[in-house]
Amino acid sequence: RMRSEWPQPERLVDTPPGNIKVLGLIHRCLPKAKIILCLRDPKDVCLEIFKKPFGRSHYYSNDLTDLGQYFLSHRKLSDLWVDMLGDSVHVVHFEEMIRSPRVQAQSVLEFCDLPWQESCADVFSETCVAHGTWPTPEQVIETWRPYENYLSPLFEVIERQS
Repeated sequence: RMRSEWPQPERLVDTPPGNIKVLGLIHRCLPKAKIILCLRDPKDVCLEIFKKPFGRSHYYSNDLTDLGQYFLSHRKLSDLWVDMLGDSVHVVHFEEMIRSPRVQAQSVLEFCDLPWQESCADVFSETCVAHGTWPTPEQVIETWRPYENYLSPLFEVIERQS
């Protein structure tokens, strides 16, 4: 299917979180693929999921205990792929991307064997900040803090398993 849509793609990016379930298959089918795994603070991730009205298709998203367990399963699977696929996986931490986008952009490009271009800095920081689209750390890091008292079932699951 990919070849019919893009006969000779130079690069292909596919970002759905559900890909974590098939990273081994992706690696097996595309052994030269570079896998970039972005990790974020579990409390922030789970709060964002809980706030969205996903409905029945994401059963775990409406219950804090279920959400914590689902997140931990996802994280364990992420850790497994990092261990198994080794140098094919580059882990980026969301918080570091927000705090130092240029450094993170450089590390991703280096991992992908792509040259640094000054325009990359614009994409990751200056342009986004100027247009108000790049969030500040205060907007996206530790967003759970104001809701801490209400999220204790989630935190108990995360802390018990960590």
